[in-house]
Amino acid sequence: MLLADLRKRLIETGALPLRQLSRQSGLSEEALLERLQPWLRKGRVVLVERRLPSCARSCGGCAGSSGCEGEQWIEWQADEKASTKLA
Repeated sequence: MLLADLRKRLIETGALPLRQLSRQSGLSEEALLERLQPWLRKGRVVLVERRLPSCARSCGGCAGSSGCEGEQWIEWQADEKASTKLA
C-alpha cells in the first residue's frame, strides 16, 4: 500500500487500529510504523493506546493474561489550513 493510499484511508476513517491497518496494507506493524515515521515526527498522525471499553482499571494494572490491555491506534490529525478553507 502506498503512502497516498494510507493517507486517504486515515483521512476517511479518522483513526484505525494499527493491527487492522497493518493487515490491510500487507506490512508488518513495525514496517508500517517505519513508513509512517515522517508523519509521526511532523504530527500528521499520532499513535495512541486505546483501552477496551470493558476495562474498568479496577485490577490495579493490566497484564497480558488479563484480557484488559489496550490496542494501538493510528489517528490522522486534521489539517488546520484545510478545515479553515472549508469553513
